[in-house]
Amino acid sequence: MKFLKIILLLLFTQITFGQNPYYYSIDRTNGLPSNSVYDIFQDSKGFMWFATGKGLCRYDGSVFKTFTSDTQTSKSGSCINEDSFGRIWYCNFDGYLYYVENGELKNLPQKESVGYMKYGIIKDKLFLMQSKSVAVYDLKTLQLVYSYPVLNENTRATFVSNSKFYFIGECIYEIDYPKKIKTYSLTEDFIKTLEVPIVQKLKNEFFVVSKFSNYYYTYKDNQLSKKKFNSSFDFIQNLATVDNLPWLCTPNGIIKYENDKATTYFSDFNVSYIFKDKQQNYWISTVNSGLLFIQDFKNNFIPLFPKPTIFTPYQNQLLIGTENDLIFALQPKDLSVTTVYKNNSNHPINQIIGNEKDKNIYFTSTKFKILDNQNIVSNEKSFAIKDIKKIDDTYYSFAASGICGLFKVSDKKSKWDNLHNKNLNAPSNFN
Repeated sequence: MKFLKIILLLLFTQITFGQNPYYYSIDRTNGLPSNSVYDIFQDSKGFMWFATGKGLCRYDGSVFKTFTSDTQTSKSGSCINEDSFGRIWYCNFDGYLYYVENGELKNLPQKESVGYMKYGIIKDKLFLMQSKSVAVYDLKTLQLVYSYPVLNENTRATFVSNSKFYFIGECIYEIDYPKKIKTYSLTEDFIKTLEVPIVQKLKNEFFVVSKFSNYYYTYKDNQLSKKKFNSSFDFIQNLATVDNLPWLCTPNGIIKYENDKATTYFSDFNVSYIFKDKQQNYWISTVNSGLLFIQDFKNNFIPLFPKPTIFTPYQNQLLIGTENDLIFALQPKDLSVTTVYKNNSNHPINQIIGNEKDKNIYFTSTKFKILDNQNIVSNEKSFAIKDIKKIDDTYYSFAASGICGLFKVSDKKSKWDNLHNKNLNAPSNFN
């Protein structure tokens, strides 16, 4: 199964870089309205939603449908969510909220915008930052039902957790509607270090990063703990929690942190977000290259040139014949690739089989050839061989254009000796 998985990955050729997982690229050529994608969401019915440069769109697995309105101030946005009435919401980068209802995009009747700031949906209420206040809307009526005053506050970030709405300014503020606001103090170092914080829930604590800092904080039981990444970043544009791990989205790929170890994927992509759907598939959105769809991060893609034509397991490695008369050996442990045989005939390798006992490799390109244990051609025949099969430890059979026969690989006695010896001088046999 190990070799089969590697073979499948090599067969589906596409452009990738380094040891990235195998992925499918989804962009405008596949119907995505824009190659700029900022957010990803899956609704209760299983539809995928994407916030793109051309607006909010829904994907049913085959067709994209984009929702726009003449009342929109701009179409690009983020923060997709679903309310208890099945409506899909998002906020454009001007700070105005829109929702899809009965196939139409509509706008929330909000009075003003303070710029892009994440809103919160908790049960049947919607929480939205306004100038010097937090507005609370009833989702059934979409009417403003309460306003929490916030005086002289420079809001840095907002987030939702455990049915409470939080915003970060000079303190951490907690709203447990309809109760009053609670405040939790912040250290001067936190305020100075994390000028533009991004917050995500991670297990039983909050994980807080800043767009412009290599330090991060964890927040648990009203206690802040400062830590430093073991890698440096110029800019962190988003943070996601997937598989109970933090993933940093940067202009130079996505970085997974596990046990203080950083692993970077897709360093040639400007990544905006990562999302894991209910079917355990991964979606990565990019700022200018559409979407990357990954079924399993454990499946590595190994770029090879020239193109592979045939594979066979041999001595705990994988032999790979190519379209250009080359044979590679792939080591599964470290995925390293070495050259076993090279010729300049520019002819594809059509058959390849390894003899584990005698450490010989049999293959067909322009001729049928045998490589010894030093990878040197020890024998060759001008047969257009179509297939090779092992009979026993002594003989292999082959089928070629107009002929078939046996070739002997050892001196061990075999029940096929009489047939082989009887036809020893026939042109179809050789040793």
